[in-house]
Amino acid sequence: MPEVDIVQTDKNVFQVKGVIDHESATALLPLGVKLFAESDSDSLIVDLSDARASNSTCPALLIAWLRHMKLKGKSIEYKGFSEKLLRIIKVSNLQNLLGVDQ
Repeated sequence: MPEVDIVQTDKNVFQVKGVIDHESATALLPLGVKLFAESDSDSLIVDLSDARASNSTCPALLIAWLRHMKLKGKSIEYKGFSEKLLRIIKVSNLQNLLGVDQ
């Protein structure tokens, strides 16, 4: 499995690092849910600038995190989208859901 991680860089900021694919997303989903839920902040920022999306698994992971945190009364803002990830999000018509500017 490619090496991936989520690192808390500030009180409400988390940075995702590594390649997000089918295999790594399996580990990232529960890790993100746990870390985000344990945060004292209700408004989280997830920085994707060090993450690389290999396919549509990445947007699916981001949506899953949104869903899990909504159930816990928390919000997530994503930033640092790569060009490739932006293309995947736009072709999937997920801009509004993931907070991507048109």
